[in-house]
Amino acid sequence: MVVQVYIYCTSSKNDRIGLKFFVDFLFLATIVQMGVSTYYAWQILVVSQSQTGFPLAVFLYRSFIEAASALTIINGITSAAVQIFFSWQIWFLNRTTVGRIFAVLIGIIAISQLLTSITSFSTFHPEDFFASICVWLAGNFAADVLIALSMLYAVGSAGPTVEIPTQHNAFTCSFAGLSASHFPGVLKR
Repeated sequence: MVVQVYIYCTSSKNDRIGLKFFVDFLFLATIVQMGVSTYYAWQILVVSQSQTGFPLAVFLYRSFIEAASALTIINGITSAAVQIFFSWQIWFLNRTTVGRIFAVLIGIIAISQLLTSITSFSTFHPEDFFASICVWLAGNFAADVLIALSMLYAVGSAGPTVEIPTQHNAFTCSFAGLSASHFPGVLKR
């Protein structure tokens, strides 16, 4: 990811400052997410080895709740930001009514995912945690499918004289399709 951000920074000097800020924000959010995940993995896998008996169960439970709370809000913010960005791109790239409907639906799903993560973060109950994760993953699945479908629609509805950034659309469709294909396997676990 560091290499991707470096390549973006060196090759995209003409991009608007808002887009550069967005890329930097996502990069920092991913670094924070990785740091929090690593910290709690260390707590659960290494530090917990010095605990025995009942204190171990309390320690593991507390570490799980802290990790789940922190990662829920970080994941909600980053996924909503990326999906709203895709929605914005779809809004401007595909100016048909169907394209606008796709963009609005993706935006609504992204905001509902963000609200779900904020709600589960602010009122954390372990028994409701799995339900909020299922809602978040279902929203992520729906948004990824809509992103892939909207890009396929944009490519299919473009005339032969319209130049569409084909590599960008192919990457977006494959990325959204790959993300969406992992959802059913997550719920089986």
